[in-house]
Amino acid sequence: MRGYFFSVTFIFLFFYSFNLFSQVPANDDKVNALELTLDTIGGFLSSGAPYSNYNATVDGVRPTNWQVGPNKNIWFKFKPGPSGIGNITVRRGTIKGAMLALYDSSMNEVGSKGKEPNLWTNNGLVVEGLDTAQYYYLTIDSYQGGTFDLFIRGSIDNDYKEGALELTLDANGDFYSSGAPYSNYSATADGDRPSNWQSGPSKNIWFKFKPGPSGIANITVRRGNIKGSMLALYDSNMNEVGSKGSDPNYWTNNGLVLKELDSAQYYYLAVDSYVYSSYQGGTFDLYIRGSIDNDYKEGALELTLDANGDFYSSGAPYNNYSATADGDRPSNWQSGPSKNIWFKFKPGPSGIANIIVRRGGLQGAMLALYDSSMNEVGSKGSDPNYWTNNGLVLKELDSAQYYYLSVDSYVYSSYQGGTFDLYIQGSIDNDYKEGALELTLDANGDFYSSGAPYNNYNATADGDRPSNWQGGPSKNIWFKFKPGTSGIANITVKRGGVYGAMLALYDSNMNEVGSKGNESNLWNNNGLVVEGLDSTQYYYLSVDSYVYSSYQGGTFDLYIQGSIDNDYKEGALELTLDANGDFYSSGAPYNNSSATADGDRPSNWQEGPNKNIWFKVWIPEDGSMDFEINRGSIKRIMYALYDSQDSLIASDGYIGNFDSRNFNVQSLKGNQFYYLTVDSYLYSGWFGGSFGISVSFQKQVNCTNELWAISSGAWDDPNTWSDTEGGQPVSAIPCEETVVYIKGFDVSFNTTETVVAKRLELIGTSSSVMTRLNVQTGELNVVEKIVTSGAGAKLQSSTNSTIKVIGAGGG
Repeated sequence: MRGYFFSVTFIFLFFYSFNLFSQVPANDDKVNALELTLDTIGGFLSSGAPYSNYNATVDGVRPTNWQVGPNKNIWFKFKPGPSGIGNITVRRGTIKGAMLALYDSSMNEVGSKGKEPNLWTNNGLVVEGLDTAQYYYLTIDSYQGGTFDLFIRGSIDNDYKEGALELTLDANGDFYSSGAPYSNYSATADGDRPSNWQSGPSKNIWFKFKPGPSGIANITVRRGNIKGSMLALYDSNMNEVGSKGSDPNYWTNNGLVLKELDSAQYYYLAVDSYVYSSYQGGTFDLYIRGSIDNDYKEGALELTLDANGDFYSSGAPYNNYSATADGDRPSNWQSGPSKNIWFKFKPGPSGIANIIVRRGGLQGAMLALYDSSMNEVGSKGSDPNYWTNNGLVLKELDSAQYYYLSVDSYVYSSYQGGTFDLYIQGSIDNDYKEGALELTLDANGDFYSSGAPYNNYNATADGDRPSNWQGGPSKNIWFKFKPGTSGIANITVKRGGVYGAMLALYDSNMNEVGSKGNESNLWNNNGLVVEGLDSTQYYYLSVDSYVYSSYQGGTFDLYIQGSIDNDYKEGALELTLDANGDFYSSGAPYNNSSATADGDRPSNWQEGPNKNIWFKVWIPEDGSMDFEINRGSIKRIMYALYDSQDSLIASDGYIGNFDSRNFNVQSLKGNQFYYLTVDSYLYSGWFGGSFGISVSFQKQVNCTNELWAISSGAWDDPNTWSDTEGGQPVSAIPCEETVVYIKGFDVSFNTTETVVAKRLELIGTSSSVMTRLNVQTGELNVVEKIVTSGAGAKLQSSTNSTIKVIGAGGG
C-alpha cells in the first residue's frame, strides 16, 4: 500500500511539474497583452526577472529592425507618461538575444530593435513624441527563450548619448569621482563600434564634459568591479576623437589621452565593457585630468640623481593602482603592460643605472628602460615570487640624455597594483655578482663578522637557481673571498633576522662548487663545507632567503673557517676518556647557538636536525657507556649516538624544556669511535644554548663457571678474579652460573643491586691471614649454598646489606 501511494504521488508531481513548465504565457498574444502601469513621471521598473517567453508562440509580422522571427514573442501594453518618451530596456535574466518592438494602438510600428551580436547583453529602445492618451503595444522576442525584467522610463538617461551625464571639470580641467558610482550593469547598446574597440557596443553608457583650458583630456576608467573596460570620445558632431579597446587583462584600469580639444564645446564619452554569459557589466570611477601625468610616457616623473648618480625614495611614494596600460610589451616582460607608470632621469657620470623597485604593497614588479628615442635599453620581467623586489643594471649610458623608466606589476582579479620605492645607484653593489663584497680571510682561512651587518632586505634576484635550492633566486646578495691554504671553506650563515637562509659557492668561472637550500625550520642557521679549493683564486658566495608576502629578507652574519669544526661530523670534538674510562666536562663549555644542521633526522626526534654539533669517543674494547648531557642554557635537548659506520645506536627527542639527559648503551664493539650529536628544539625566540657532557665507559665483563679470588679487592672488579687458583685476571666477575672461591684474600661487596652467585666457598688458610667476604651494601643471593672452612674464614654483613641462600644447603 505504501509503495502504491508513493507511485501515485510521484506521477501526480511529475505531470504537475511538466504542466507548470510547459504553460504558454498568458500574454502570448497581443489581445492578451499584459498591462504595465507607469508612475506619474512615466516610469516602470520590474524586479526579479518575472517575465518569460520560454513557451511562447509566434504571432504577428517581423518588425523592420529584427534580424529573425518572430519566434517566441510575448506582449505588453502601457500608456506613456507626460513626457511622451518611452525609454525601454529589456534587462536580461536568462534570456539571450532579446529583441523588442513598439506599436501604437492601430498596430503601426513606432520603433524596433533587433538582437545584439552579444546575446548575453541587455537591449533597449527609445521612442519620443508618444501620445499619452493611447495604449502602446510592446512585443519582446529572443534568440533563445528565458526570463527578463522590463524598465520603462519617461526620460532619456545616460544609457543613450542624448541623456549623457554631464561631468563638471574644475578650473584645471580635472574631475575625480569616488566610490565607483557609475555602472553599466543595466545598460544597452547604442551607436557604432569605435575604431579601436574589439567588440560591442554591448552595454555602453554616456558622459559629456567641456575640457579645461589646456585642451587635454587625460581620461581613466578606474575599475570598481567592471571588467574589460573600453572608452571612446566624440566631439559635439559625433566625430570620433579617440578610442581605446579592452586591455587583454580584464581586471586592469583603462585610459585615453587626448590633446588640442576645444574647451568651448561638449565632448561625449562612451564607456563600455567586455560582456559574456556570467559577466554583465560593473561599477567604475572616472578620472579626467587637464594634464598628462606619469601614467603616460609624456608625463614621466623626473627623478633628480645626485653627483654620484644615486637616487633613493622613501615611504613607498609611487603607486600604479590607478594607472592604465600604454606602450608595447618590453622584451623580457611575461605580460602587460597593464598598469605601467613612467619616470625619467639622466644617469650619473659612471654611466651606470643600478635600478631597484623596492616593493611597498606592489606585487610582481616589472621594469623597463628606454633611451630618449624610445629604444629599449633593458627590461626585467616579474620574479616568480611576486612579493620580492626587482631590479635591473644597465651600463654605458649617456649621462647627457634622458632615459625613460616604465614600472608595472602583475595584475589579477583581487590585486590591482600597489606602492613602491625607487632606488637608482650609479655603481653596482653586492646585489649583483659584479659588485660582490670582498671578505678578507686571516692566515688560517677564517673570517667572522659580528652584529649581523649583512642584509638582503632591499636585494633583487639575479643568476640561475643553484642545484640544491628549493626556490629563488629571490633576494640574493654576493660576496667574494680567497680561501686559506687548507683549501677548505666551512661557511655558516648565522641568522640575525633572516629566515630560510640559502647559500651557493661558485669559482671564478661561475661554476657551482656547492650549494645548500633552506632548512625546513626557517629560523635555523645554514652552512656549507667545500674542500679542495684553490687558494689563489676568488670564489663567489651568493646568499638568499625564503621570501613570502609578510617576510622580505633580513640580517645575518657570515662565518668562514679554514677547517671543519664540530658543527659537522667530520670535525667531531673528541672526548678523551681517562684511565678509569671516564670523561667529565667542567661547567657547560659546549654551545650550539651558531651551529647549522647536518645529517638525517633520527626517527624519534620531533624535528630537526636544526643546530646539531658533534662529539666522538674512542673505546678500546667491548663494553658499555653511560652518557650525561647537562644543560647550561640549552633547552629541549635531543641526542643521537652512531658507530663508526654511521649506524644509529641510540637516540631520543626532547622531553621537557629544562631537562638534562642521560642514557646508557650496552654491547658496544671496541676499537672504534662512537659519534654523539646533540641538538635542540628551535622556535622563534630560542636559538640553541650551552651544555656539558659526562661519559663513563665500562668494559664488557664475561660470566664463567668458576672464579678464584687472586687479590684483595672489590667483588665487581674483574682484576679480583681468575678462572684458576693463583691465575691471571680475566674479564669476568661472579654471576649466577659461578662457583666463587675466596682463599686467603679479603673481598668487599658494595652494590645497589641484587647480585646472584651459584655457590660461595670461603677457605681459611691461618688465623693470621684474613679470608673474608665483607658484604657492606646491597643484596647477595646464593643459589646452592655458602661454605666456610679453615682458620680465619669469615662471612661478614652489615645493617645495609642482605645475604640469602635461595636454594638448599648451607654451612
